[in-house]
Amino acid sequence: MRPPGSRHGWSHSNLRLRKLDRRLYALHLTARGTKKLQAVGQVIRQHQDALCAALNGSERETLADLLSRIAEEQQLRPGIHPGYRRLGGRAAHEK
Repeated sequence: MRPPGSRHGWSHSNLRLRKLDRRLYALHLTARGTKKLQAVGQVIRQHQDALCAALNGSERETLADLLSRIAEEQQLRPGIHPGYRRLGGRAAHEK
């Protein structure tokens, strides 16, 4: 199997078969994809700094702690947008 080309939206990644189990795939960023991810991360940090400009360091830590508690209580997985859970599931069909 060949990795999908850029026409599939994978131009910054590389899909590889795992040798032990051909049903499993691993997605690896290319060097170009890594640079893009770093650039996006920098924009996110700048946005976060602008958004929280009125808070000092201690207040930012408190905010992060409180938001983490809410996310844990809501059973949100770190790094996954809550709306992602509804994609392809029952909630997507109920709309």
